[in-house]
Amino acid sequence: MADEADEVEEKPAKPKKEGSGGMKTVLMAAVAGLLVAVVFGAGIFLGVKFFGGSHEDEKSDKHAKKEAKGNSDEAEEEEEEETGPLDEDGKPLPRFVVPTEDFIVNPNGSDRYVVVNLGIEVNSEEAKGKVEKDLMIPIRHGVLKVLQKYTIEDYQRVTLRDSLPKIIKKEIRPFIIGTKVSNIYISKFIIQ
Repeated sequence: MADEADEVEEKPAKPKKEGSGGMKTVLMAAVAGLLVAVVFGAGIFLGVKFFGGSHEDEKSDKHAKKEAKGNSDEAEEEEEEETGPLDEDGKPLPRFVVPTEDFIVNPNGSDRYVVVNLGIEVNSEEAKGKVEKDLMIPIRHGVLKVLQKYTIEDYQRVTLRDSLPKIIKKEIRPFIIGTKVSNIYISKFIIQ
């Protein structure tokens, strides 16, 4: 029996490769991570390429829309809104903004109220003076007419708030004959 025990002790044990199992796991994790990164990057690239568009596409779309409209007054006004009024050399003209007093209205069918403050942009000092002195009452009349016809639900929609300056500009146009209004800015918009 002692001989058998010696025989067992004398046999050298096979060395285990301790590092190979752990190394395989690390290598597989690195390859999997790299594969995920490549797939993710390719997805972003393809998403931007096919769905993102470019600034050149936007410019060509705007140009195509302007050509489709022709040379009407509205197309010229939209172009001026994007770039502002230009002089003969193509440089932007100075802009003058006439602030208004607050417009406080009860929306249609509501006991709540809306407070709106506007800035009316004109392109000359003379036009600014004319708007401030002679045209403010007709302008206030037109703006109040527009603001009173909407409901609270209408005012809570972002689309109305975004289009309100154009709607107001169109409404006050008959009151300001001979004065060029470049833009309408909303400087205050409160729903109470």
